[in-house]
Amino acid sequence: MNWLKEWQTRDILVITVISIALGLILSGLNVLWIAILAIAGPIVGNALSGYTILLYLIPPYLIRRRLAAIIAALISGLVQVPFSQFGLAVVAGGLIFGILVELGFA
Repeated sequence: MNWLKEWQTRDILVITVISIALGLILSGLNVLWIAILAIAGPIVGNALSGYTILLYLIPPYLIRRRLAAIIAALISGLVQVPFSQFGLAVVAGGLIFGILVELGFA
């Protein structure tokens, strides 16, 4: 629990606001991505799916605290659950991406 001592209230609030905003933006873009995938095909759809990594790179870059990517992935995943057809798999996938990004920032 020593990592929690270096977090300030400001850090928690900033990462929460950023994660909620990016989670809502990603929910809208996912609907658009599914439409593009259906119209243009998998090659074009998958080429445009790189926007999802922004959710996992922006919060740890701005906050620069340990576990920032994982916490941001958890919060944004929980925000996306009601808007996604994938349900809680969004949270699990987000946590996996958050762990992988955290390894890169460590």
